[in-house]
Amino acid sequence: MHVGIIGGGMMGLATAFYLNQKGINVTILEKEREIGGLSRSQEIMPGLYWDRFYHVILSTDQELLNFIDEIGLAQDVRFTE
Repeated sequence: MHVGIIGGGMMGLATAFYLNQKGINVTILEKEREIGGLSRSQEIMPGLYWDRFYHVILSTDQELLNFIDEIGLAQDVRFTE
């Protein structure tokens, strides 16, 4: 089986991740030059990148934190006041 996913935003990437874990071949079709959708960053000064839309992950966002852990990025999450 081979699945095509339209859109390389957070939902498309997560869907591709889980399908791939089940052994399903996936192709992501994205119209932009970069993947990430609304969770992409943009260069606001030479060499300085900032979130385009999402600026916070709360410590109560357990489903998102679980997903971040599954994809091996939990060590990069820091919470500060």
